Amino acid sequence: MATLAAVWFFWFSDFLAVSELTVKGCSALRAEQITDVAKVAVGTPMISVDETEIEARVAKIPEVKSVQVSTSWPNKVNIEIVERTPIYRLQVAGDFFWVDEDGVRFTSAKEQENLPLLQLESPNNRILRDVGAVVVSLSPELLNRLDRISANSPDTIELILTDESTVVWGSAHDSALKAKVATALLKTRAAVYDVSAPQNPTTQR
Repeated sequence: MATLAAVWFFWFSDFLAVSELTVKGCSALRAEQITDVAKVAVGTPMISVDETEIEARVAKIPEVKSVQVSTSWPNKVNIEIVERTPIYRLQVAGDFFWVDEDGVRFTSAKEQENLPLLQLESPNNRILRDVGAVVVSLSPELLNRLDRISANSPDTIELILTDESTVVWGSAHDSALKAKVATALLKTRAAVYDVSAPQNPTTQR
């Protein structure tokens, strides 16, 4: 009898059933978008709530960078997310997307937004990730003068400035050093600033 009572208490008692689902961390996303994907119905026995499975479902939302699910007995499920932060825009043909520092593409973005623009015909994860590393390293001076980014391969990244001068970046390797060198070179008027080898930078008029 005690076993049957315990089974009934944990599996069928309203006292130990989900009655509240909270979502924290939403900014661009709505809480309803998270709960729809989480698929935790009110009335679900708390003992059957699988936190790992819920996290896996919510993590599939492109805008979600990380998610943590916890339960507060007797009847509450908590979902806390961290949204991806866009650091540049990607244009593929006529479509625009946001990209975060990990090179993850998400959310359709408007054409005119105050973020650096990368134009690619056929993007790949390596290029998106490397461009993200470059953008994160840029100084305010470089960002203010940046018009768009070109990257035909991971080793041929270039910054096109608002005056149509070009910063030849090369690969994402040593981006922090390259950013410092490029910022210093901006004091010299030139058509091309080459920091692909940051220890031996060059300029061309």
